[in-house]
Amino acid sequence: MVVALRYVDSSGDSKESFVGLVHVKETTSSYLKSSIDSLFAKYKLSYNQVRGQGYDGASNMLGCCRKHKGVSNFFSMISTLLNVVGGSSKRRDMIRDINLEEISRALGCGQLTTGTGLNQEQCLQRPGDTRWGSHAKTLKSLAAMFRSVIKVLEFVEEEDTDRTNRDQAIGLLM
Repeated sequence: MVVALRYVDSSGDSKESFVGLVHVKETTSSYLKSSIDSLFAKYKLSYNQVRGQGYDGASNMLGCCRKHKGVSNFFSMISTLLNVVGGSSKRRDMIRDINLEEISRALGCGQLTTGTGLNQEQCLQRPGDTRWGSHAKTLKSLAAMFRSVIKVLEFVEEEDTDRTNRDQAIGLLM
């Protein structure tokens, strides 16, 4: 988890400062809060100075999803896909390895060319809630790694011990 603070300085300029990076084992609200508390204590920061949630005008995406149920459903399915495929370090490693094999095969067959900045290691980009740009990056990374994602979903369908993961993989593969 990355913690950053956005604030207005004494001259009225908006600033953003990186506070820290914390490894979290869980993503429950209580665990995240305790991690933030520890980080604030480490740097002698106080919640008393926090003045609410920032707003940057990016909530228009939420409005669109509320008005257009198909858009909302589509991004819900993408979210489920990202959780199933990237839900464990084992599956993240698996998608990385499969993608590396795909790129190596394509390079060997001449389907891809080599060069500076080409064929870099890829990962599935997770979207932010309200940023259209982050959703576009998610869809672009998903398209680039589609064959690898399908192979991981097939593995989850056949091998995963968690019934919910298997059922979600089956639903996504339909």
